[in-house]
Amino acid sequence: MKRTAFYCISVRNISPNINHAFLRTRESGITKETLIKENWDFTFFLKGEGICRVFNKEYHYKAGDVLIIPPHAPRTYTSLGVPTKYYWLNVELGYESLKKIPEKKSDYEEILLQTENNLVIPCLISQFPLPQIILDDIVELASHFHVYNNGVLCMRIKEKILALLIEILNYVNHFSLNPLYKFKKSIEYIETKTDSGGKILLSELCSLEGLTISHYIKKFKKEFKTTPIEFTILRRLDNAKKLMRTEKFSLKTIAEKTGFSDQYYFSKVFKKYEKTTPSLYYKNIINKLL
Repeated sequence: MKRTAFYCISVRNISPNINHAFLRTRESGITKETLIKENWDFTFFLKGEGICRVFNKEYHYKAGDVLIIPPHAPRTYTSLGVPTKYYWLNVELGYESLKKIPEKKSDYEEILLQTENNLVIPCLISQFPLPQIILDDIVELASHFHVYNNGVLCMRIKEKILALLIEILNYVNHFSLNPLYKFKKSIEYIETKTDSGGKILLSELCSLEGLTISHYIKKFKKEFKTTPIEFTILRRLDNAKKLMRTEKFSLKTIAEKTGFSDQYYFSKVFKKYEKTTPSLYYKNIINKLL
């Protein structure tokens, strides 16, 4: 049975403190055997890519991503052999911010980070606008902290960490309201398949989002005002029109490349949504170019 380790970040009660903060470059990427830490790790990637397994779930990170790993979560880093530059912060947020600490790590498949307002925070946040000034300040302050441990320095570090957390929460909150973010996994799956002309399975979409078919369709329709099937058809048509504008393929080839079963079905669907036939649409494009 799949189990989730639940962590609640209580923003109101956070009392942050820094343990370590570095800006690092590893020419061959990050490789680390399984380790467990008692505090939070925040890694902001400037360049490179790699894989980090947290519990039993793999995260493929790349430049522009943020990886957040909570305390007591086993993590293993696997390098992809490319130079990787990143900010790494090891931070205490206060034990009151942990709602449930997993005891038997092997029992858990993945983790869930959530605020007291039920905002879900992904462990891997993609394309986060890097607050480089804040991060540079934290690294600089942390370099003096262990030498000049005083109240003023400690307070400045707390302020900077809180500012960083607010940046993260605001970013996540903004995108959590976007339907494309709510269905991020299945939309990426649809995009990949429509780009390659592959077959899209509704059961696979539901599995990616962890929902039953009926619940998935209901939620999808609420967010996009259309069904997953129609959404997919419209994406395939967009790709087909793009090929007509940029390539000199036959309609049969375009149908194959965009995932339609045959040219007849492609023409039927195209006429339904575009109110014209693909051959006339194609002809109009050619005439405009002449």
